[in-house]
Amino acid sequence: MSVLRSTFTDMTSARTITDRQALEWRENWSFTDRTFIEHALSVLPEHDLRVPASGGYIAARVDGPIALYVCPGYLWWPKGSWAARVDYSLIPGGLLVGGEGDGTVWARLSTMGATAKPKLGRDFDYGVCPECWMALPAIGICDNH
Repeated sequence: MSVLRSTFTDMTSARTITDRQALEWRENWSFTDRTFIEHALSVLPEHDLRVPASGGYIAARVDGPIALYVCPGYLWWPKGSWAARVDYSLIPGGLLVGGEGDGTVWARLSTMGATAKPKLGRDFDYGVCPECWMALPAIGICDNH
C-alpha cells in the first residue's frame, strides 16, 4: 500500500475540474457508479478536484489535504474520516477497510478490474541457441555468445 500511496501525491501539474466534469470522466461508469460518486463528493465540504498529468485519478481536496481519490474502478478515502458520512446503501459492494490499520477505506465501482489490458504482439519463435539453450532474439544471434 505504501507504493500505491506514493503514486497518488504529485499535484504540481494537475488541472482543476468541476464536480460535473468528474462525473463524466469515465464513460463506462454505470448510473449507480455516477450516483455514488456524486454522493461521495456531495458529503465533502467546500472542495476542489484535481487531475494529475497522468490522468489516472481525480483527487478531491478539502482545505489542502486529499480527502477522496476517484479512480476508474474504485473510490479511496486515505484516512477514512470522510467515508463515515457516506450513505452505505448506495454502495453495492459495501465499504472495504484498508489492511494496514491506518483508516483507509475503499469502495468498488462496477468498472473495478475492467481496465484495458495491453495487447501484446504476436509471439515469434526465433529458435534456441545450440550452446546454451536460451531463446534467440529476433536477430538470431545469442546474447551469451
